[in-house]
Amino acid sequence: MCGLSAIFLSPQKRTMLQWDKLREIFTECLLANEEKGREACGIGIVYREGHQIIYKQPISASEFVKTSKYQEILSLLSQNTIALLGHTRKPTKGNRYNYSNNHPIHSGHIIGIHNGHIKNDDQLFSEYPIERSAEVDSEVIFQLIHQADPKMMDLHQYIGYLKANIRKLKGNYTFIYNDNRVPNRFVVIKKNRPLSYHWDKSYRSLFFSTSYVFLRKKFGRPVIAEKFPYNYGYIFDINLLSLPAPSVLQSFPV
Repeated sequence: MCGLSAIFLSPQKRTMLQWDKLREIFTECLLANEEKGREACGIGIVYREGHQIIYKQPISASEFVKTSKYQEILSLLSQNTIALLGHTRKPTKGNRYNYSNNHPIHSGHIIGIHNGHIKNDDQLFSEYPIERSAEVDSEVIFQLIHQADPKMMDLHQYIGYLKANIRKLKGNYTFIYNDNRVPNRFVVIKKNRPLSYHWDKSYRSLFFSTSYVFLRKKFGRPVIAEKFPYNYGYIFDINLLSLPAPSVLQSFPV
C-alpha cells in the first residue's frame, strides 16, 4: 500500500501565518503516511493557470521533507496555488531508482498519484496506442485517461470516457489527478483503497489522506462523517471551494 496526501485550495490571498500552517499540515500528512510506503516520496504543486511542479526522490518521507529542494518548492506557494499532491511509495512494480516510476506520475498534461496495484498494465499497454515511459503499473491509469482532451467534451461525456477507461483496469486503486488542460478541475477515484478527507472552512481547503487517523487527530470529530464511500468518483472545481461548504462538481459510481 502507498500513502496519498493532498490539499485542494480555493485560489485566494492568505496570510503568511496561514501559508505556514498549510505547509506544516501538508508535511505532517506526508510523514503520517510514511508507514504506508518508505521506498520513495514525491510532491506535485498545481497552479491556477495550469503550471505544474513535480519533485520526487527514492527516499522516505522523513528524509524527503528535510531536503532543501522540498523546502524551496513549498516556499513557492502563492494565491495562485490550487493544489498540493503528495505520495509515499511502497513499490509493487518498478525500481524506485527510476525517477519515472515514482509519484506523482507525469503523463502528458496529467499529474496523478495512485495507491494500489494494477494487474493488467502490460496487457493494456500492448492493446492500446499509449506510450510507456516507466515500469510502474500506475502509469497506465494516467496514460489511458490522457488520450482525450477534456476541453473537447462536456462533463457528461468526460465522465463516460473516464468510466470506460476505469473499467479496463484490473486490480486495486484509489487515485487523484489533475489535467492542466482544465487546470481548475481535479478528479478523485476511490475504488477499493482507503481515502479520507476534511473540509476546513477557515482555509477554504479540502485535505485528503490515506491515513484517516492523521485527519482525525488533526481536525477532530468532523472527520468522522467525512469518509468517501468506496466505488465512487468525484470531480472537484477549485472555484467552488470559495463557497461556504465544499461542492462536488459531479460524483458518479465506478
